[in-house]
Amino acid sequence: MGEKLLIGFPKVVWILLLYPSLCKIEGVSGIGETRQFERVCTLAAECSDVGGSCTFENDEVECDLTNSDICPTFGCTCCINCTNQANARCRRRYAGSCKKACDDTELEIPGCEAGCKCCGCKITTACINEGGYCKVGKGDCKGRMTNKCFGRHCYCCIPDDPCPETLPCEESGGYCAEDCSAGEVGRPGLCESDSCLCCVAGMTIECHDVAGNCSKGCEGALSPLEGRCHDGCVCCVQNPCETPISCAFLDGHCNSSCAEDEVPLPDLCHAENCSCCVKGNVELKRSAGL
Repeated sequence: MGEKLLIGFPKVVWILLLYPSLCKIEGVSGIGETRQFERVCTLAAECSDVGGSCTFENDEVECDLTNSDICPTFGCTCCINCTNQANARCRRRYAGSCKKACDDTELEIPGCEAGCKCCGCKITTACINEGGYCKVGKGDCKGRMTNKCFGRHCYCCIPDDPCPETLPCEESGGYCAEDCSAGEVGRPGLCESDSCLCCVAGMTIECHDVAGNCSKGCEGALSPLEGRCHDGCVCCVQNPCETPISCAFLDGHCNSSCAEDEVPLPDLCHAENCSCCVKGNVELKRSAGL
């Protein structure tokens, strides 16, 4: 019997040494009560440096990320909470902090460890209102730079307007843009770039067809065309029809279309698609001239 215990004893020792996680050791207290000594995860500086703590892999603990390589105890993993990770560079340069993921108002900047992101250069309302975006450093901005982003090394880049306003488009009551909104008609040729359109609101097909703009009244060199717009508006167009003496003699004017109370005389105007618009009795006016 004694020989069997001596032979078996070394096996128990080897099991304890090789597989400590499989065993629980019971001890006896001084007053005869029995309690269990459970294995714990050893603290690791490498884990705490990245904002984590060593926990058992099966523990229900909320973690942003886990890393099983930096905790020394078998069966333990480093449970990382990125917000606990201190990073002076992220905070000082970019007014940021380490996170698992950045939101839409922040830039993702390299610098934090163990898979965490440095989230900084938060955009301001002023930068958004000017159509800008935040970036690190002053390079690669096709436009002008301002400091309207949070962070010492963060800048707001406001791109140059691809469709700047032009006088012809403004006189037509529109604005230059690459795409027009619903209810607007895009007129080509009135903006600097061929990729831009002059977007005019309240247009009708009839007025658009003659390159006009619906308005309550026409100013400058623009001429009104009746019956092409709604709500008491007239279609204002650049008048290509010069009025010769023969048309003016009849108290007429040359235009691409005549009003309902006017008589069109197509042979008296020199420009194509222009008629001499005359009110009243044309024959009477002609005979009076003779």
